[in-house]
Amino acid sequence: MKYVKFVLLVSIWLMLVSICPFAQETAPQVDIQKDAESLGIVLDLERPSNTDILLLRNGDKLTGTVLNESFSIRTSYSSLKFNNRIIAGIDLEGGANNIEAIVTVNDNRFSGFIDDPFVVFKLQTGPQIEIRREKILKVIFRVREAERTNIPQSQFVVLKNGDYFSGKILNENLIIATTYAKVPLDLNDAESVTMIGGDSPLTKVLMRNNDIIQGVLETEDINVDLDIGDQINIYQDRINILYCRKGFIPDVNMIGSIGVVALVSAGDNYEYGLPGGYILIKSVPESSEYYGHLQPGDRIIAVDGKPYRDGMVSPLREELMAEKLAQIILTVSRGDKKFLLKLIKK
Repeated sequence: MKYVKFVLLVSIWLMLVSICPFAQETAPQVDIQKDAESLGIVLDLERPSNTDILLLRNGDKLTGTVLNESFSIRTSYSSLKFNNRIIAGIDLEGGANNIEAIVTVNDNRFSGFIDDPFVVFKLQTGPQIEIRREKILKVIFRVREAERTNIPQSQFVVLKNGDYFSGKILNENLIIATTYAKVPLDLNDAESVTMIGGDSPLTKVLMRNNDIIQGVLETEDINVDLDIGDQINIYQDRINILYCRKGFIPDVNMIGSIGVVALVSAGDNYEYGLPGGYILIKSVPESSEYYGHLQPGDRIIAVDGKPYRDGMVSPLREELMAEKLAQIILTVSRGDKKFLLKLIKK
């Protein structure tokens, strides 16, 4: 029987540490105190305080020190390079579409293709070796002392592909074309901007005074100065939500949490209702693999960033099982909060 897994995509804090220009030195065997703000769990594994970890595809686990000064990733929106001291984990597992990811120490995620052909690793037992990236599943970096100090806490961007990061949005004004006027939008007055997309793209702006503006975003590119220093331009269709308040950290329940995994049978059935515009979850029995992840009263309101319409999920799920799709991202509303569910083929 084929299985897929629900991965509750990630909560979000702020961005990176001071960037050291040198590779991490061979680690002294001291236990660094993990501070409350350290990202303790990454890619489902606890980060040690005195060693890096390589998980290999053959099942081996190696401890030691990653000596690469940096790692580069080509995302769908930019090419980025990260000093190794601001990386918490690298996911090289890939999957059907070979998408890899870098997770930074402030729990920002960037997915794409890692360019570096080798990981240079000094084993705790002494030898230094080079391992081809194709032989590695995950790289887990140790918790460094004060690794998140001096990182600016700016605005926050969530993309439709599941990436998320903090940075300063450089667009001074956006233009929203509504049915009644073209409205200039100062992001300092906005709480969030949601790009619904689809055949009839719609932008929904929540103002800080709780006004709502809906229309078509005429500004095509959103320019973001990442908190790590790189500047990127993102086409509006790639964006899910812009959180406009500087220093705002989305609630953990709005994006979910890495490491919570549910195996779900392709034929799994749970009771649901289908009123127009969303799927209402009526019950999730304990025997269901959805149990603990979906709750009665949850509403699936969007699929891959498009407003839900009756019958949207089943065809996409069939394509996912046939490996014609790499993932399906569902937007779930729970009370006054939202979070994303990422459905991928296992």
